[in-house]
Amino acid sequence: MAPTATPAASLANQQDPYAKYGGSVSADPYAKYGGSVTAQPPTQTQTSQGMGAAALGQPEDISTGPEGTTPDERLMSPASRDEASRRGFMLAKGMTAMIGGEALPLVAPEAGWFAHSILTRLGAGIGTSTGQLLGGQNPVSRPALEESGTNAAMFGLNDVLFGALPAFAKSKLGRSFVNESVGATGRDVVYGNPAKALTDERISSPFTGDIEKVKAAGGDLTAAGGRLGDVAQRVSQLQPQVNQALGQSTKTISVADAIDKPLTDAMNDIIGNSAMTDPEKMAAISQLGGLQASLKEGLGADISPLKANQLKNLVGSRVRWNGQNAIGDEVKPAYKAVYASLKGEVNNAVPEIADLNERLTNLYAAQDDLVRLARNEEVSRGAGGMRGTIGTSLLGKLESGAGRFIPGAAAGARTAGMAVKPNLPTLGSLLNPDLQIGP
Repeated sequence: MAPTATPAASLANQQDPYAKYGGSVSADPYAKYGGSVTAQPPTQTQTSQGMGAAALGQPEDISTGPEGTTPDERLMSPASRDEASRRGFMLAKGMTAMIGGEALPLVAPEAGWFAHSILTRLGAGIGTSTGQLLGGQNPVSRPALEESGTNAAMFGLNDVLFGALPAFAKSKLGRSFVNESVGATGRDVVYGNPAKALTDERISSPFTGDIEKVKAAGGDLTAAGGRLGDVAQRVSQLQPQVNQALGQSTKTISVADAIDKPLTDAMNDIIGNSAMTDPEKMAAISQLGGLQASLKEGLGADISPLKANQLKNLVGSRVRWNGQNAIGDEVKPAYKAVYASLKGEVNNAVPEIADLNERLTNLYAAQDDLVRLARNEEVSRGAGGMRGTIGTSLLGKLESGAGRFIPGAAAGARTAGMAVKPNLPTLGSLLNPDLQIGP
């Protein structure tokens, strides 16, 4: 029978079960492998050296490295310069795309809406390719062609979407709607065009204006509000500019060339008109003689461009009196001839005011019609769905009502298109991986 272990030995065996095998639990079983189970864990510094600061949520130390040790050095580093070049390159290409999209349609200013969008598309593509070439990129590479094609498509789509209403407003049909909304007649568009004034000057209000406010303001048309007030405001802005430019001119205009010649030619045409009876010829010639005398009253052989322009406006206003001056069909060509003669002489003497003068001519035509319309609306004989003019069709009322909103809608579409256009080149550039901004 084996001897019984002493209590002390039994306790030792319980505390260290490995003792009977010649070892100890307190021993370090990893010592023979060159390590120790009791070794201290690595410090945070030691760990960060192995794992990287970013993995531990610590900010990286960029005070040293390839980008430089100071903010100035990092700003001028190769990577920063490359980034600035990419940004500048994209901006330059955007500018050339914008220039191309705006410039090419100018070769055909009278082109229709669809043709204008095609020219815009083509111009934007050419502009983008030009920017690529100037920046050292191959414009016929696949990424470059994708960029040019995208820019062209986006510019064309923008022109189609936002150019439709402005194009319609300037079309013959659109002008007819707008002219009907002011109650214009065929006579009113002989010298000036109200629709062109409302559209080109972006008169967006659909309301005519209040003639009673004009009376309360002592005849000041700008107080009317609505379209009449806006048109009168434009006239008050442009007329002083034209008068100042004409007043500063030292040139003179021959009365014989500007007034006598067109009226004499018109009289000869009347005399040679076999369709007219002698009494009709005499009446027409008498009427032209009265016009000639009234225009030349107090004048010498020559007049200033300012005076000639005033006479031109007088002739135009006489024809726009809506029949109150009883101008017959036989003498209308004569009025038109002398008007055109005075207008041509003024523009030749002071060519820099030709565009302003044309705008004023259209504005005066619109102003005359709107004054008459505002008066008619006071007795329910205006233009639109509520007018009381006898014999007006439902379609005419609808056209007139639409004509009140066309100029404002066209102006809004034009503004929206211009706001969108500068952002279009970015989309095409993002398709080119060599020119993307950022990493």
